[in-house]
Amino acid sequence: IVLPLIYYRPQFRDIIGFRKFLRISYTSGSLVREVNLSHLPHRWTAITDPDIINLVNLCPNLTFLDINRCSALQDSTLAHIASILDKGFIALARSCKVLTSLDFSFTDITDKALSEIAVTCPTIRWINLINCDGVTELSLDELKKWCKELKVLRLDGCYGILGE
Repeated sequence: IVLPLIYYRPQFRDIIGFRKFLRISYTSGSLVREVNLSHLPHRWTAITDPDIINLVNLCPNLTFLDINRCSALQDSTLAHIASILDKGFIALARSCKVLTSLDFSFTDITDKALSEIAVTCPTIRWINLINCDGVTELSLDELKKWCKELKVLRLDGCYGILGE
């Protein structure tokens, strides 16, 4: 009975603990619903594309993922539409279709990745894109089209978006 609660929202003190977590069984990973990496020290250089790919493949029932300021992640981690590149964001979108909250603030996510997430994860209700310069109206149109439950969209510092 305790095991599901422990894995619901795992806490990591450091990158080593996070990487050890990535070695748990798929059965345990399917219990995970929330992962917050925003408090890990040195996450901006230490969290890499393979880490996120492993995480989303291991935890298909994620509903919340915070990768705020994990700037070492490339768009290749978050989308994989027609190319072999963009593996991680697409793995996220395809593996975690029940996501309701995402924090991509201060990352290099682009329209390509965000559009794939919009199409594949229509249950998103909250998304933080603060200071994501690769986001433009193109992906916002996709979010509007596919994510009908979206209530909060944070866009401060997204200079790729033209204001009206």
